Amino acid sequence: MGRPCRTGMAWYGANGPLDVQERRLGRDGPSVAVIGFGAWPIGGGMGAVDERDAIKTLHHAFEQGVTLVDTAE
Repeated sequence: MGRPCRTGMAWYGANGPLDVQERRLGRDGPSVAVIGFGAWPIGGGMGAVDERDAIKTLHHAFEQGVTLVDTAE
């Protein structure tokens, strides 16, 4: 199966559009997809990661439509 990617407000997978819910953060915060990017491993939480690779990974996630990055341990 192909990886989902996001164009505008629609997510697409190998079989066409996906229905990905969004939720508002708090009362006045931004609307983000309920699927987020877990960034703890690229911060070194699971071993050393080259900073350039970490930045490239984040840029790729944003290009695919990620709107929520979870940095918590």
